[in-house]
Amino acid sequence: FLLGRLLYGSLDGLMGAVALACSIGHIIFTRLAMVDILFSTCVTATFLCFSLGYMEERRRFLWWTLAGACIGMAVLTKSLIGLVFPVFTLGLFTLFTRQWNLLKQKAVMGALLGLLVVVIPWHLYMIFRVPGFAYQYFWNEQVLRFLDMRQPKDYIGTPLSLYLLSVLVWALPWSLYFAHIIWGFRHRKKDDSKFGLLGRYLPWLWMGSVVGFFSLTDARLFYYTIPALPAFALLVGWFWSEVENLDGKKFRLTLALVLATVAIISAPSIFVIPNLGGQIVPSETQKNMLGPLLLVGICIAIGVVMAIITVLMKRYKAAFWFLSVFMLISCIPFSRVLIVFGDYISLRNSIPAVEHFISPNDVVVHRFVKDDQSEVVFYLKRKVRILKRPGEFHQPILGNSEGYYIEQSEFEKLWNSQMPVFLMVSHYAFVDLPPEDPPVNAMVLARNGKAFICCNP
Repeated sequence: FLLGRLLYGSLDGLMGAVALACSIGHIIFTRLAMVDILFSTCVTATFLCFSLGYMEERRRFLWWTLAGACIGMAVLTKSLIGLVFPVFTLGLFTLFTRQWNLLKQKAVMGALLGLLVVVIPWHLYMIFRVPGFAYQYFWNEQVLRFLDMRQPKDYIGTPLSLYLLSVLVWALPWSLYFAHIIWGFRHRKKDDSKFGLLGRYLPWLWMGSVVGFFSLTDARLFYYTIPALPAFALLVGWFWSEVENLDGKKFRLTLALVLATVAIISAPSIFVIPNLGGQIVPSETQKNMLGPLLLVGICIAIGVVMAIITVLMKRYKAAFWFLSVFMLISCIPFSRVLIVFGDYISLRNSIPAVEHFISPNDVVVHRFVKDDQSEVVFYLKRKVRILKRPGEFHQPILGNSEGYYIEQSEFEKLWNSQMPVFLMVSHYAFVDLPPEDPPVNAMVLARNGKAFICCNP
């Protein structure tokens, strides 16, 4: 809101903030508590502080020092990529506007100071405290990951075409008007003031730096476009605030046609979603997801219909608010969808049935296919060992990792001993991997989809 208000106006900022809150990607990944949302917030704060310093020359040193501190928080949130996006974006902004004098400002040193004050203490502590941290963090996680050579390769890179498509998917429903936004922005009155230059270049360069950077690596994941969502939301806020100035019969009809298309495809889409990866998701889970998804579709359909009516009546701002309100209402049943699906892929519902069998001295082993993180630790509140199959290379554990992993040979010895051993196996939801079978003579205590809990006889 603050950045949108600064660049375009108060109403534009408010609409941009609401558009971001109502974007599909923001709704999903906020609900999943993914760190990418916090990372996007730090990047947004960086550009806000830069813009304030750019506008207010007297306080430029202060604002740019805070911008450097925000970059530092982005780095602490998601590593050195937090430095890449601001540097690329602001470097291109300087290049496009030819304001080379910005690089000579004392405030640049303030930004560097703010960055170093935030990032240096933790990095120095980790380098001297944890053996192997420097190699693992700087080389393996940054350089080798970008080259798609990181070990272990416990991720599946997203093809470039799908990655570019995800930009539009996570920005739904507002990305449906992307062509209208581009057309409207091209017809925007040219303004070479500081406000005008920021409003003209910053959102586009911001999006371009995120999408462009990850387009260069095969190690990209499908949600790596999330940091570009606030930039797109700024353009959405500007568009819906100024759309009345772009009014024309052809423009109005195409806008209504896009809305009608949404209404037409939303209903069948609701019935398709539960069948994504249908070979994995059992019918009972699909059935439990269908009701909330139907409510999501009804909410979106009502919002779209009301928006079409108000667009044809030339009340564009009302159309925006109808879409936004019903998108927010749809979050309630959509949260239920995520809960139902989360219960399917998680061991959470199975653990209560067996936790009373487990004594403090028993061995608990977790096999999470293609991942080293164990949810069992959280639910059981006890030590859990991660099973490694022969030939697998798992993420090195920094510091004292004794007893964290258990090799297949050691597991088999324990399994065939008189000591009680509990094996808990879970999988990623849509990874094309066949379910693992329980060991020979295992007593299966609980099942949940691909996941199961068993013990030795």
